[in-house]
Amino acid sequence: MAIENNTDFVVYSRNDQVAERKSIGTLTRYLQLGYTSVSGVDQEDRVFQMKRCFADFMECNCRVAINDVRKDVLCNDGPPFNGTFSLIFDTEQVGCARYALPRLLDLLRPYNVKATFFVCNILKQIYPNLLEIIKQQNHEVGLHGKWHEYLSVSDVSDQETAIGAMIKDFGDQVCGANFIGRMNKATILALMKNRVEYFIRPFVEHYRFFGYPKTKSDPVSVYNSTDEISMVPVSFETYGLPWFSIKNWIDSCLAGNTRSSKHLTILLHPFRDGNLRHIHDTELLLNYLVLKKKLRGITLREFLIEHNLSTKGNGSSKIPIRSFEASRAEKCCFPRSLRDMATIIPESSMTCARVVRRGTSLW
Repeated sequence: MAIENNTDFVVYSRNDQVAERKSIGTLTRYLQLGYTSVSGVDQEDRVFQMKRCFADFMECNCRVAINDVRKDVLCNDGPPFNGTFSLIFDTEQVGCARYALPRLLDLLRPYNVKATFFVCNILKQIYPNLLEIIKQQNHEVGLHGKWHEYLSVSDVSDQETAIGAMIKDFGDQVCGANFIGRMNKATILALMKNRVEYFIRPFVEHYRFFGYPKTKSDPVSVYNSTDEISMVPVSFETYGLPWFSIKNWIDSCLAGNTRSSKHLTILLHPFRDGNLRHIHDTELLLNYLVLKKKLRGITLREFLIEHNLSTKGNGSSKIPIRSFEASRAEKCCFPRSLRDMATIIPESSMTCARVVRRGTSLW
């Protein structure tokens, strides 16, 4: 019915973090339509939060309230650092902005972490001050779609027009985009035409039996005859993982990182990592990265600038757009250390549990 009536986007009343936690991803991928959600983000308050989010959606002229209380800084702003990391927050649901975002901004501040928020334009329409409060705290804002739509169903010309409209709506100050799973080669051309500096692509390799991820953190330049754009790899994402696995992933990625100055790019979702059920894990993540591993949190644009300066004249990797692949095959990496060996049994057990619970194939 949605397709027959030429629907632009779907509004879900709940996401997969509350109530029965049923996935909305399968239906969304089948319809290939944009979407947002008025779902609450916290299990106990989901009904109250959903009503508030729906009211905000209908009014489309609300303000996001943030905590003005300043917390003590937990880390110094200067060296020494062992490397850098970039946190990415995909922000496409109404509850992300109203409830999760203020918590996350409050959490990032004492760690001196600057992050990149990829925001859908529809949320700016609902909360006109959304981009302003993100930028006020020195974070970066990037494109995530007008309403989280599938750009890949349109041709180059239509995508170029759509991306241009997104950028104009954001005030023409956009450097990056995240259309993971919703883009194709035409999208890259459209981004080039609109002078977008970079897009992100998943280089995530999930744990397998007796296997550990190999990741590449270096950006790659994608070019055609007239233009080029940087492709930034995502090292891993937190979605669906307990803290135990997240910590293992960080250690494994850092161990396999070939850069002289180590970097991780980590994908998070406010409706998940900013809800009351998981925000403690998000704080553990920040504490581990900043205080234990001595890494500095920077935006993706800052990472690109630092990378380009450090590799100037060294021949950074470049690939022609005709060679760009829509997907990337995973590589199995056998345990390389005692730490890897010590995590084989629990990680493999959790994989089995996920398979049984979801009825899906192995990662």
